[in-house]
Amino acid sequence: ANARAFADFLGNHYVRRIETAGAPEVREFVEEYYPRNAWPTAEQRSLLPESLELLFDAADAEVPEYN
Repeated sequence: ANARAFADFLGNHYVRRIETAGAPEVREFVEEYYPRNAWPTAEQRSLLPESLELLFDAADAEVPEYN
């Protein structure tokens, strides 16, 4: 669910592929979009950093420093 939410966010708001996302986009997703629009469970929230890591790994890219 986390990966799908991030992909939807990038596609709908920036029309970008995951591997092109920079720190500003990831930060906006984590801080603004995700809590308001993904309606994550506590478990999903706790797994978000790992989900982003796996997603960027699958796209053969590094997760930008967004903190």
